[in-house]
Amino acid sequence: MRSMTSWFKGGIFVQDVRSVLWVGTIYFMLLLLTVPLSIIDFHNELNKGFINQDFDLFSDVQYIIIITVPVVLAIFLFRYLQTKRSVDFIHSMPIKRTTIFHHHMIFGAFNLVLPVILTACIAVVLRSTLQLDAYISLIDIFSWSGSIVLFTLFIFIISVFVGMFTGLSVAHGILTYIFLLFPYGITVLISMNLGVLLYGFNYEYYLNVGIEKLSPLTSWYNRFFGYSNEPVELFTYTEVTGYVIVMAFIYLFSILIYKKRGSETATQAVTFSILQPVFKYGVTFCTMLVGGVYLWTYQQSFSWTFAGYVIGSIIGYCVAEMTLQKTWRIVPINKGYAVFTATMVLLISVINFDIIGFEEKMPNINEIEKVYFDNSIYSYLNEDEDIKRFKYAESKNIINVYNFHQQLIKDNGKNNNKEVINMHVVYELTNGKKFIRSYDIPIDGMYEVFFKPIYESIEYKKIRENEIFAIDAKHIENIKFSHGDRLGKEKVIDDTEKLEELLELIREDIIDQSYEDMMDGKGHGGRVTIRLGNNSPLFVNRGRGMERETSFHVNWDFSYEKLVSWLEQNDYMQYATLLPAEISTMKVIELKNDDEKLVKDKSWRDTDNIKALFDSPSRKMLKVTNDQQVLDSLRSYQRLYSYSERNIDVKYVVYFQSIYGDYSFIGSFSDANVPDYIAGYFNNN
Repeated sequence: MRSMTSWFKGGIFVQDVRSVLWVGTIYFMLLLLTVPLSIIDFHNELNKGFINQDFDLFSDVQYIIIITVPVVLAIFLFRYLQTKRSVDFIHSMPIKRTTIFHHHMIFGAFNLVLPVILTACIAVVLRSTLQLDAYISLIDIFSWSGSIVLFTLFIFIISVFVGMFTGLSVAHGILTYIFLLFPYGITVLISMNLGVLLYGFNYEYYLNVGIEKLSPLTSWYNRFFGYSNEPVELFTYTEVTGYVIVMAFIYLFSILIYKKRGSETATQAVTFSILQPVFKYGVTFCTMLVGGVYLWTYQQSFSWTFAGYVIGSIIGYCVAEMTLQKTWRIVPINKGYAVFTATMVLLISVINFDIIGFEEKMPNINEIEKVYFDNSIYSYLNEDEDIKRFKYAESKNIINVYNFHQQLIKDNGKNNNKEVINMHVVYELTNGKKFIRSYDIPIDGMYEVFFKPIYESIEYKKIRENEIFAIDAKHIENIKFSHGDRLGKEKVIDDTEKLEELLELIREDIIDQSYEDMMDGKGHGGRVTIRLGNNSPLFVNRGRGMERETSFHVNWDFSYEKLVSWLEQNDYMQYATLLPAEISTMKVIELKNDDEKLVKDKSWRDTDNIKALFDSPSRKMLKVTNDQQVLDSLRSYQRLYSYSERNIDVKYVVYFQSIYGDYSFIGSFSDANVPDYIAGYFNNN
């Protein structure tokens, strides 16, 4: 007892109470607002029948609180280190530095742990009083308490550790968050810059494969606080042990640094001279990467990217120098910056000129098991069963993608200043490894010869329309033909034989579609709604886990020749699509040279802008009233904008106004598919 009394220093305790007890008090009040008050609100909503799921103790507001309070606490506990008079006074007392440090840390932990314990006790009382046992378990409350304590203590110890290296309170806070986010942030910056410098580097892939785990702040948010319909995955004993070991190591290291830190370093941004170059060039390097990516995002040019590197590095170097020297009067370009610049120019040159051969490297085609090829890497990485993954296993498609890839490597640098789409290639090799690339591919039809065999393959079509190929007729309850703009006009088919026949016809039409029909469309079709029974083999994630799919849609046009023939034979066309009698106005104009550029300008692509072309009094325009001509046009026009953005020669624009309210639509004709009566009108007048 005597040794305990001699270890406890009442003066330090009183000073800590005056300095930071208010932080713990505010922390407790904030927790009351985010947990007990939320429980009461949950109970009220439950009584109104608005809630049908368990209560989640974690929230976004809590996340902001737990990453802020420990840092504020650490700053104010050790604020005396930021002024020379205070630090000299504290350290002149006949008390060991380690004892002072332990006092501060214990009192800081008290301010973080006690509010959580009190909040948890209140939550337990509310759970019992409001009879919420079925929605909030005691394990949930205890797990929440343990997780919050672990979060806050970890950030607190990290912040104290960082505070030993700086003599400024503002820098203490900023550097704490930089330290916590640095592994994540630097990985993002380096990956994005490699995507700029290395042709084919797929930075999107690497930014979506668990990179958030590199920082506790991002990892905790995604796991506990971010929006998710899945139950919170609590820490395992191994993870808790790992955090405790790390905290113990950092705690001991902080004591060592605290004992070595000199009082003369107060008010200095970086207290140890050996770390000042690390700070200076670290800031310069990071701002350089930010500047390069920023200008690349807007200009898509390497010269602009390089300019971003220069501007970013100068800004970063100046800010770092002014911070270290505590003055605006610095020499922005000096020997140190010159050495940094030379090093970076050499590094960027080595990467950009691809000395290691990254850009031309390809896997051995005989070692490829499957290949993913699509414009989104998300669907490849997402594990939901209802996501369509364009992953090919047939040797013909593997060869098609491989040949396409080889051509892209040969054409490196030929795609500048063009509208592009980002395509991702992932080869899954027989040895279990992956070969990953990404390319910006022009959408002007330059690579149509490579897209065509892939998109016309049965394998691609079965992935694209996987629902229609995944079911049998026995899974179908009925099939409904309708047009969304005609209320009440629809046809429902539930005859077993017709359902089987329809399913097969739709499949055959999908298989028979050409690349051009898929991209450009053919005529104004309609929608088929296929309603499934309780034995549906399809599942979809609607936010409550995987649920059995009840229906899906197939949008058809007049390239579905077998379906069109079946609809006509059964006299169902009147339900399936618009007929001439339902078109009040049809107008056609011929595009001039300037018009064609305007139509292909993405920034101008708006229905109202296109309609404005028809309002010019000086423009020759054909108004069509003949039902047969309207029917021919409805069945043959193409989309004004191809899905592939390929260079279709749009020569005529056609405008249809229906009798159903404001519903109208626009299409196009080229010289190859224009009806004779339209071509004849404009050629003879």
